[in-house]
Amino acid sequence: MTELWEPTRTSRLWKRGDPAGLPMNGLVALYDPYRDAYGLTPEQRALLQTAKDYSGNGNHLTLGADTNASTDDPAYTGTAWSFDGGDFLLGPTTAMWSNTAGMTVLCIANPTRTSNAYIASQYSTSSKRSWQLVGKAFHVQEVATTADADMIATLATGFSEGVVQFGAGRWKPGTAAQIIRGNFVETATAAKVVNDITDASAALVLGSNADKGAFYSGSTLLVAIYTRYLVDAEISRAYHYLKSLMASRGVTVA
Repeated sequence: MTELWEPTRTSRLWKRGDPAGLPMNGLVALYDPYRDAYGLTPEQRALLQTAKDYSGNGNHLTLGADTNASTDDPAYTGTAWSFDGGDFLLGPTTAMWSNTAGMTVLCIANPTRTSNAYIASQYSTSSKRSWQLVGKAFHVQEVATTADADMIATLATGFSEGVVQFGAGRWKPGTAAQIIRGNFVETATAAKVVNDITDASAALVLGSNADKGAFYSGSTLLVAIYTRYLVDAEISRAYHYLKSLMASRGVTVA
C-alpha cells in the first residue's frame, strides 16, 4: 500500500494508519456528510437527523434545533451539507479546545455568500469567551463582556464565493490566533494574544451564530476539530490529503 507521507523514525505528529489521512492526536470531532449519506437514496438522505462524529468521541450533531425534520435542517447533497441561509447543525457543549495545547479547526467549504459564513463556532453571547471560524476570520476571545477585534485573525482576501476551498484556524495559549486559506496561500494572525478560553457553556454550532440570527449560505464538505495546535507540516499534509480525498468523490478543491 502506498502511503501519502512516510514519517521519519522520530516523528510523532501522526501514525501509520491514521483514519481519514488526518492526525489522530487531539482529534476531538470529525464531521463528514459524504460518509453519513453514503449509499443512501435522496429520499433516505432527507430522513437523516443526526450527523455522526467520526473521531470516535461521540460529539454527534443534530440537524437543526432537534431531531424532528424542519426548515432549519441543512440538506444532504451526497457530498456535503447544503445551507440555505437559515440552517444549522447543533452539537454538544463539550469544550473543543485545550487551555494547555490550544485548538485547530479544519474545513472544506464552498460559500455562496462570504458574509456570515459561520463554518463552526462555540460562542457565548453572555461571556464573549469563544471561538469562531467565520469565512475570512478566526476569532478566539477571552474578553468577559465585549468582543475584542484585536483577537480576530482576518484574511485580506479570504474565501471566494462559489469555490470549494480548504481553511484552517488555530490557536494555543500565549499565541495569537491564526487563520489559513489553502496550503498557506494566505494567512493572517490576530494582533492580540489570547491566554485562555474559560467558558465551556456554549454548544458547538455549524452554519449559524449562537443567537441563530445570522446564517451561512453555501455548502460544507468536512469539518475536523482538534484540542491542540496543529503545526505547519500537519496542516499542509491535511490540505493535500483532503484535496485528494475530495477528488476521489468528484469534487475539486482549489
